[in-house]
Amino acid sequence: MAWWGTAAAVFIVSWLLRYNDPGGAFGGLTDDHFFYLVRGWQILFGELPVRDFVDHGAPLYYYVGAAVQLVFGRGTWSEIAFAVTVLSLCASLTWWLAARASGSILLGLIGAGFHVLLEPRFYNYPKLLAYALAVPALWAFADRPGSWQRLTLAAVTVLSFLFRHDHGVYVGVAVLTVLLALEGRRWIERARDALVYGAQVLLLLLPYLLFIQVNGGIVPYFRSAVAWADRDRVRAVAARIEGHP
Repeated sequence: MAWWGTAAAVFIVSWLLRYNDPGGAFGGLTDDHFFYLVRGWQILFGELPVRDFVDHGAPLYYYVGAAVQLVFGRGTWSEIAFAVTVLSLCASLTWWLAARASGSILLGLIGAGFHVLLEPRFYNYPKLLAYALAVPALWAFADRPGSWQRLTLAAVTVLSFLFRHDHGVYVGVAVLTVLLALEGRRWIERARDALVYGAQVLLLLLPYLLFIQVNGGIVPYFRSAVAWADRDRVRAVAARIEGHP
């Protein structure tokens, strides 16, 4: 009971702190947030990523943004409230993960405190959500390797990939690392798990990949996404050198 109560307290404190001090200059959002949000608005006008506008590798982000606007109302407030809620949920998950790993509620609170005080920008919520979901899924598979646990890992990998492609790659690498590190399993079993996991990920991604192939091709799409990521990385380094945030 204490664990559930502490998780709820972490969520509430995080939510109140971030909601009452959003810090964004544009209706509570930072300018980079609109890079993703306007694509969600385009979906509401009937356009689709890849087919009608450039998708740099975050299709699920655009659809979530569109759903938030559709369900909770147009404007920046609904996006702020949603992002604050997801970030606060991630703070609770951070507390639970840290407390479980350390066996201490206090150390879990310290971990969650770091999470909250970092004040991640609202548009970065997928960076936290992907791994807050992946870590417990990895633990569950490591504790009891089974079909459902493996399928859960595949689903989390695909979810992370669709939020932003590199997150899916990182989660996939973590899954393969766990498969290699598992004790008490023969190499043939590890190879089978890896192959089945890969097949499940590919099957779940198949509709998305087919859509890309029909609308321009998979190879040009990923070539463009990699080129954009390289340019953005150079821009970020240049901004840090010049002293810009």
